[in-house]
Amino acid sequence: MHRKEEYFDIVIIGAGLAGLLVARYLNYFGIKSALVDRKKIQNSSKDPRTTALNFRSRDFLDKIGIWQELQSFAAAINDILILNNNSDTKLHFPHGNVSDEPMGHIVNNYDFYAALIKDLDKLENVTIFSEQEYQDIKFFNESAYVQLPQRLLRCKLLIACDGKFSKVRERLGVEIFSHDYQQNALVF
Repeated sequence: MHRKEEYFDIVIIGAGLAGLLVARYLNYFGIKSALVDRKKIQNSSKDPRTTALNFRSRDFLDKIGIWQELQSFAAAINDILILNNNSDTKLHFPHGNVSDEPMGHIVNNYDFYAALIKDLDKLENVTIFSEQEYQDIKFFNESAYVQLPQRLLRCKLLIACDGKFSKVRERLGVEIFSHDYQQNALVF
């Protein structure tokens, strides 16, 4: 079977929050990218988690045209209180001491995903390969080659955004290191 080769500056594997953010950011700068995901990239997410965004993240999202979509769903972070269960010491940051603006925002991941996916197919520098699981990855002559079922993608940079249990990371032998800081966070 003849497999069509296509060139992209960057190939992103994984269309979760990280992959979608990278694709939108690259599009903002006119960088041609391919967004590949083994699942259907659709307008809904069942992710019950939330994401905390500091004010710089909000500025970034505004720059790439996402914040306006998220703003009505975002809950303001007005105070941060840090406690150490081994000490009576407390550290309190009321937002009024820093700025009139909130210190950040909390956004439900399903709202965040919906904002990132909206009009994704209209981005001129992003090509979407939905329901396309990569079959192989090879490197040759300063290029990465990502084999999909019907085509071969060539790029100068491959970005793995396929999650905590990344098959790309595992396939390429990239080690991970972790440390449990035994910390918890509550946001009110």
